[in-house]
Order: sequence, then structure tokens, then C-alpha cells
Amino acid sequence: MNQEGYLVEWATLYLRNRDAVRKSIVAMEVRGSRISVRHKDRVVPCIVAPALGQARLEPGCTIVTFNSAENFKALLDRWKSFVDSRATLVFVNPFSQPEEKWVVAAHLHDSVCDKSSLRQGLKAMFGTVAVMSRADLDRLASVHEESARTGFFSSLSAEITYKTVNK
Repeated sequence: MNQEGYLVEWATLYLRNRDAVRKSIVAMEVRGSRISVRHKDRVVPCIVAPALGQARLEPGCTIVTFNSAENFKALLDRWKSFVDSRATLVFVNPFSQPEEKWVVAAHLHDSVCDKSSLRQGLKAMFGTVAVMSRADLDRLASVHEESARTGFFSSLSAEITYKTVNK
């Protein structure tokens, strides 16, 4: 499986688990690297972007990406555009222990942080999850093969309305 496909599966599980208490998700529609998450009262776009520098932003979107040095640099370089679009970013390394993700709501973070220490604060958050290495990225294919064999992803996502639409 490619990196984008892995992140799409990871993101659908993450979004579903995050909604476990509220139970506001009505449906999730996957189209390529975009997941449209329909809640009872709104639709939230989720963009899967293995390379954050190439992510196309939508207002109020959630972006799921790998916790890599390149993506951290892209976060810093594109910070204003993430703030302006009110993006929430989820940085993932499924092989990291004990934390496998860190999350930043750019607009909220920007409104409460000291601008002079923005880089330092984001770097501290980045450091809570191991940096995704090339070897980790290569291991994703074997992880997906195992999940396909056990049906792990498919059995969980079948519990919600979930449909995949061809590109």
C-alpha cells in the first residue's frame, strides 16, 4: 500500500474514535486523498497529505500527515495559510511509542501563543512523537498487508456509514 492509502485508513479510524462519545458522525466519504466527514450539523473536510508542503487547503479542514522533518518544515513555512484556513493538523508516526500523534489547531494556537516563541513551541510538540524515518515509511506496506489479512481496518470502518468513491 502507498503512504497516502495508509494515511487514509489511519485517518478514518482516528476520526471515528475521536467521535466515539459525541456520536455526531453520520457518514464518511473517501475520494482519493480527501475524506468528507458528515456530522449531524456540518461537513468537515479531511485532507490526507503524506507531503504537507503539497497539501491543498480548504476552510476548516483537518489535515493528516506524517511526523517527518520535511512536514515540520512545511508547517513552519506555511503557518499563516494554515492559520487563515483554520486548519487542524494531525502529525502521525504509527511506529512511535508511547505517543503516535500530535495535533495542532493552527488558528487557536496562533491566537494564544507568544509569536516570538512559535517555532520553539511547535518544535516541542513535534518532539513528543518520534520522527518518521525512511525505514518507517517503507514498513507501511507490511503493516497494511497484515491489516488486510486480519481485516482490522475493514471490520472497524464497517460499523459506520463509510463508502469509497473512485477517483
